[in-house]
Amino acid sequence: MSNPTVAATGLGADPGLRPDVWSMPPTGITWCECGEDHELRRPDVVARYRGRESADGRIPHEVVIDVTRDAWGYVNVCRFFHLAIEDSATIVAGAVLPSYEVRDAVDITGVFSKSWHGCPEEGCTGA
Repeated sequence: MSNPTVAATGLGADPGLRPDVWSMPPTGITWCECGEDHELRRPDVVARYRGRESADGRIPHEVVIDVTRDAWGYVNVCRFFHLAIEDSATIVAGAVLPSYEVRDAVDITGVFSKSWHGCPEEGCTGA
């Protein structure tokens, strides 16, 4: 099955091609629930990752999931959320990795936040 996010951006196939995540137009649901058209901004995401590095200075994949889940205010996430994180990791880092450089982790959350369409299952509880 082809990845529509990767196909739509043309990114991810070449790990040397780094997307300019924070200037990409949003294509997903609105991050902010205040009714305005706010987007998650890079400085906010950087702050969420501060102090979350492992001993080697990298961000584990599980932390990317946790930070992104928290940024979106989700208590539980479903498999579709994990797949969207994996798609975002492929776009930014070329593959899903055990851990990422901090800037890659930040950008993975950014790609996810700009392209997340929510869970396609009606009544999803995140389980």
